[in-house]
Amino acid sequence: MVEIFGDHLPVTVLSDVLETIPYEVLTTVSNRVKRVYFQD
Repeated sequence: MVEIFGDHLPVTVLSDVLETIPYEVLTTVSNRVKRVYFQD
């Protein structure tokens, strides 16, 4: 399993590195990528 963003890498940090906004990071992930949701 790979964590793209989450507890260890917040989407805001990733968006800063990519010089974009968090919404764009979340919406550009392909539909082919399997999503697994966890709730603490």
